[in-house]
Amino acid sequence: MKVLVTGAAGRVGTVVCGELLRHHDLRQMDVQPVSDFDGDVIQGSVADWATVRRAVQGMDAVVHMAIHNPDESRREEHEDYMQNDIAVSVQGTDLLLHASKQAGVKRFVYTSSLNVYSARYPKAGEFLSDSDETLSGEHYGTMKWLAEELCRHYGMQQGLSTIVLRFNTVTFTESWLEQNRDSKHPHASCTRVHVEDVARAVRLAVENQNLPWGRCLVSGANPEKRYDTTTADKLIGFRARYGFEQGRMYRDGEVVDEG
Repeated sequence: MKVLVTGAAGRVGTVVCGELLRHHDLRQMDVQPVSDFDGDVIQGSVADWATVRRAVQGMDAVVHMAIHNPDESRREEHEDYMQNDIAVSVQGTDLLLHASKQAGVKRFVYTSSLNVYSARYPKAGEFLSDSDETLSGEHYGTMKWLAEELCRHYGMQQGLSTIVLRFNTVTFTESWLEQNRDSKHPHASCTRVHVEDVARAVRLAVENQNLPWGRCLVSGANPEKRYDTTTADKLIGFRARYGFEQGRMYRDGEVVDEG
């Protein structure tokens, strides 16, 4: 398949592209230069119609990962941050969906976030399902939810096969080590998903084309269960390999880091 990946130069996007490249032909897109890739690259914003229309031409699938980094909320004036977040998260998603429909794209994958629930994250002993009502505690999560709804519209009303993946806290092995294995935040381990599992979930979503619309949570195989990932298994056959708890990281049920 020929797959367009937006946000390809990001830290997570780089790992996702590495996974997809082993199975598919890629066109990578980002506002920043894409390094270590000699293939098809488009540098530009998802909020620009001409760039988006050119980017989707000839593609079988689109993986939309581009975001306006929520950390910018601490550096930009609030009014600027709101406009930039809306431009990328909402306008950019809408343009990509419209262009994909026009270009005959067969599959659209949107990478969302558990931030759509950030005002009501589950506490110990509680369980969050993808059917639970969303409520975000910040602008970023609200914009992600609006983008999700655009995907749902195109999936259910416009005939574009779309799936939304709501990722928990994406975690790299080196970050896990640097953060002292959550020893200072004992309740944070259950919110994690390993970046390799994220990349595999994206690939499975791209390759499962028999679904007109779907939305699911993607979290790690964490011993403390607060997030229901059964829909991800049903929709795309995803089960996490990695899991986290305070002081430990697992792979396929075996401890691979402890301290």
